[in-house]
Amino acid sequence: MVPALQIKKSLGITRGKNDKVDAQRIAVYAYEKRESIKPTILPGEQIDKLKSLLSLREKLLKHRTAYMNGLTDLHDCYAEGENNLIKEVQLRMIDRLNNEVEVVEKQLIAIIKEDEEMYKSYKLIISVSGIGKVLGWYLIAYTANFRQFSDARAFACYAGIAPFENSSSKNI
Repeated sequence: MVPALQIKKSLGITRGKNDKVDAQRIAVYAYEKRESIKPTILPGEQIDKLKSLLSLREKLLKHRTAYMNGLTDLHDCYAEGENNLIKEVQLRMIDRLNNEVEVVEKQLIAIIKEDEEMYKSYKLIISVSGIGKVLGWYLIAYTANFRQFSDARAFACYAGIAPFENSSSKNI
């Protein structure tokens, strides 16, 4: 896999666009770069499951936040005891969503523990000060357990923490 922008920039200025022309341009690019392009290794079923569960967890958290905001709005708009039913329903929904988030998190941990290499990476990640379980899950899922990178420097660039010199002139 190659970033689409890389292919687009390699073409220079072009006019016209349709699927047939785009397919031809991609094929020519791939043919010209066949020596330097490395085959993509797909991340695997476990990584796909992690991504799906993380997406579900995000949705559950957004819904929980919406109900919590709804409670705040009720408190601001109505007198005490005026809308107890609405408040009770929202509190039950928040509680239910909290339970569902826990179920998803347990499944995330179970998937990571199934794979010895993934679990080892996870333990190393969360041993770093300031990195918790959620960030650990995301790092494993979206880096394919760090297999997307050839070395630590490549990951540092991806994370945006690699140092680069930034100067416009030399001091004489």
